[in-house]
Amino acid sequence: MDPRDRTWAEVNATRRSVVSYTGEVVSRELIREIVDEAALAPSAFNGQPWRFVVVQGDALDRFDEALGGNMSKIRSAGTLVAVFADTSGLDGREGFYDGSLARTTGEWAARNGGIVAMNVLQAAWSHGVGTRPMIGFDAAGLRDAADVPDSWHPVLSVAMGWPADEDLPPRSRRPVDEVLRFLD
Repeated sequence: MDPRDRTWAEVNATRRSVVSYTGEVVSRELIREIVDEAALAPSAFNGQPWRFVVVQGDALDRFDEALGGNMSKIRSAGTLVAVFADTSGLDGREGFYDGSLARTTGEWAARNGGIVAMNVLQAAWSHGVGTRPMIGFDAAGLRDAADVPDSWHPVLSVAMGWPADEDLPPRSRRPVDEVLRFLD
C-alpha cells in the first residue's frame, strides 16, 4: 500500500520511532511538503511560532556537541530536523505568558512547539518517511549550532530518513481506562 493511501487512524496506529534507516537522504522537496503539512497545526493566538532547521550532509558536524549520543541516530537517518518555537511574536502579549496560562516564554514555546512537532512525525510517516524524536540535547548548543536567534527555543530534535525494513512488534500502550478520567 502506498503510504499516502492510509487513513489518519492507520498513520497514527503504525507510526513508530524508527531505529534503522536505508541511508538514502530524504529530498528537500519532500521535507518542504512534510513541514508544509505539519504547519497546519493550531497555535495560541494563531501565532504559528514554529521554526524548523533542517540539516544534512557535512553540516551535521556542527551539531555533534549539542546532540551528543543522539548524533549517531541522526547520522544513520541522514537528516536532522530541529523544531524551535520563536517567542519574538509575543511582544505586546506578555500578560498572556506571564500570567496563569503560561508562566514563562519557554513554557509557551514548548506548548506550541509540541503541537507542531507531533504533526511533523505524523506527516512524515504519511509519506513513508521514518522519524525518531529526541529531547536529549543541549538547548543553548543546539541554538548556537543552528545559528538562530535567542528568541528561538529548541523544542525537539528529530532524526528523519527512509526506514529500513523492520518487523516491528505492536506497540504497547496503556489501556484507555488507565489514562482517561471523566469528571461528573
